[in-house]
Amino acid sequence: MNFPLYIAKRYVRSKSSQNAVNIINFITFLVIVIGSAALFIVLSGFSGLKTFSLSFSNIFDPDLKAAPITGKFFSLTPEEEIKLAKIEGLASYSK
Repeated sequence: MNFPLYIAKRYVRSKSSQNAVNIINFITFLVIVIGSAALFIVLSGFSGLKTFSLSFSNIFDPDLKAAPITGKFFSLTPEEEIKLAKIEGLASYSK
């Protein structure tokens, strides 16, 4: 048998005067397990909320967006609108 494992098994359940130490160790173990489980549950919940909220924003955000290099707006002539309407696969555009 592995010597360190033998020593660990011997002192895990010692029935000596260190009974209070064993109780404190057990309570500490329980607190760590419960805290880790709570963190796991909370992080899993936030991960689910992230995908849930992204599903709402994907409806409004386009897959491809054109933006001007300078300024806030760019002008669209009627000829350019006709060319945009002729593009195959283009679902919609806004002015």
